[in-house]
Amino acid sequence: MKRRPKGKHADKKEAIPWVSSETKRSIAAILLIVLASFLLLAAAEKGGPAGAFTYRAAEKLFGFGYYLLPLITLAVAGLFLFSREHILLKATLAGAILFILFGLGLIDILFPEKGGLVGRLIGALEVPFGYAAALVVTIALMIAALLITFNASLHLGSWFARDDDENEEEDG
Repeated sequence: MKRRPKGKHADKKEAIPWVSSETKRSIAAILLIVLASFLLLAAAEKGGPAGAFTYRAAEKLFGFGYYLLPLITLAVAGLFLFSREHILLKATLAGAILFILFGLGLIDILFPEKGGLVGRLIGALEVPFGYAAALVVTIALMIAALLITFNASLHLGSWFARDDDENEEEDG
């Protein structure tokens, strides 16, 4: 008799159990590359009626930040293609969305009214914090979003340890 797993994943079934996770990641990467290509073609007025509609709507929402969409889409596609580690899909997508949002806010702070409607909302950080502090906060949030997207850390401790090792070699 087969034992059922216990816990919160007990009833969770894989959507396509006969396809390996590496194949699923490759398919996701291809779809993301197609999406990024479509977004770039739409901006160049080469995406047909669907591209024209998409560009008009997204440009209103995101302003200059429209180009963050294909940029982060290609970055996530690259992550899916070249990463050897397990990718946390929900965290990767959440990080990418946050990167776009904070990027739009940064655009709005640097170039008022150019981050679209969404950028104006995030750029409103300038009201309570002022220009300089809003830049620092927004850039820090963008970096945090990239770290979430790529499931990375800064490992600053290893930089300082390397300096200590070099100093010991020079003294010795």
